[in-house]
Amino acid sequence: MKNIVLSVFFAILFVACVAKEAKKKKIETKQTEAACCSSSPETSTLIISADE
Repeated sequence: MKNIVLSVFFAILFVACVAKEAKKKKIETKQTEAACCSSSPETSTLIISADE
């Protein structure tokens, strides 16, 4: 009985650690994408009316 409880404890601990790392990696990926895409090149817009 003691071995089963100990095994379940370590299994839960392992799953919790893996989930935490996955969440951390997901957040880092979002920050990297935001930093990459936030710096857009400068563009100029030329508007010409029909009268010109």
